[in-house]
Amino acid sequence: MQNSIKLEQKPFLGNFGKHKITLMQPSYAILNRQAALEIQETVEACLHLNSLSQPISITILVDMEYVESLDSDGLVMLLKIFKTAIAHETNLALCSLQPQVRLVFEISKMDRTFSIFRDYDALVAHLEMNAELEAYNHKMTSVA
Repeated sequence: MQNSIKLEQKPFLGNFGKHKITLMQPSYAILNRQAALEIQETVEACLHLNSLSQPISITILVDMEYVESLDSDGLVMLLKIFKTAIAHETNLALCSLQPQVRLVFEISKMDRTFSIFRDYDALVAHLEMNAELEAYNHKMTSVA
């Protein structure tokens, strides 16, 4: 398989407006510095395009299904990408980590920094739960 990054925009309608999910699926078996740089360029392009549209809540989900290994340079670059997303008020999450890649995140304690989901559907369930919680809190503050 040739290395590439598949992108897909998925709207999500919560109780308090729209939320857009950009699903990124890199096909790299090894996530090293070069692969992470390409992911960073793609994330920055998404952030730029999103800044031109109306303000909505945005999550970039990096699907790591095909990533079999992650070196320290790749991990450092992912952290840099995470910080860039935060600076643009965008959530960055990861999903579908292979066991050996998940272990790298656990050993480095980066699993405490990144939001990591089983898959896309788990992220959507998380967003739906948060939307319900927001609606409940909004209702309770309106009553009080």
